[in-house]
Amino acid sequence: MNEKRSAVTFLNVLVLICILVSHLCLEVDGVLGQPKKMVSKLEKFWTTSQPHAVRDLGVNATHVVNLEMCRSRWKLMEKWANYSGAQIQRWRATSFAGVELKTPPIPLVNVPKHKRVTSGQVACSATHLKIWRHAWKHGHKRVLVLEDDVVLTNSIMDNLAQYLSELDEFTSQSGKQWHWITLRKVTLQSTLGEKIFLTFKDGRSIYTSAQFWGSAAYVLSREGIAWLLSHLTYYQHPLDVQISEFQRTRPDFIVLSLCKSGSNFERHCPENTISF
Repeated sequence: MNEKRSAVTFLNVLVLICILVSHLCLEVDGVLGQPKKMVSKLEKFWTTSQPHAVRDLGVNATHVVNLEMCRSRWKLMEKWANYSGAQIQRWRATSFAGVELKTPPIPLVNVPKHKRVTSGQVACSATHLKIWRHAWKHGHKRVLVLEDDVVLTNSIMDNLAQYLSELDEFTSQSGKQWHWITLRKVTLQSTLGEKIFLTFKDGRSIYTSAQFWGSAAYVLSREGIAWLLSHLTYYQHPLDVQISEFQRTRPDFIVLSLCKSGSNFERHCPENTISF
């Protein structure tokens, strides 16, 4: 009898987990993105609007990080891509369920004693590391990485390739390299102190970024891929916190921001990204 009860309890727990995962993937709250109603509006717009021609974003690959259990999100990203002309590749995220903290996929090193480490945080870092290794192995000059609840605005898609081309020209002439460009962020410092790295021909500027949290939408240069693969070989903090720590402690890690700056800055950079 006890064995039967245990089996029933176990099944109930599995059902509950499935329900929770469903809500996480389909009906995200304000912390992750927009309510289900907003998702429906976006989906309808993407599927009924005139699609754009294939767009060149100036990168070798656009990777969308997506958990196997969240196929519904990937379907939405495909609809966005079909509408927007983005050429995206699904990158199956390392599942938190498959991460054992006793034998993690990347070593845990000098984790602050007061900080709790979760399998999800480690899985996230491991996933992005795999993307970087893949990009390096395949000789990619630049890669764009998106989480599966963030898409790019038409405005940034229309201009990103040109901006990256102008950055190439500037780097060639000045010798100033860059590693990471954030398209979406939550700042930890005032953006009033951000300095212009380059002003583009259309008048928009890209800035040396203030410290921030956010790894949902970013571009890496080949130099940035090499830098990260040399320095982020372990887990100490969640990925976006680790990037922020590198900003704070490693002036040789050059992080730029295509978000508005100063008094014009808006949280999550809605001029570049839409979350759902």
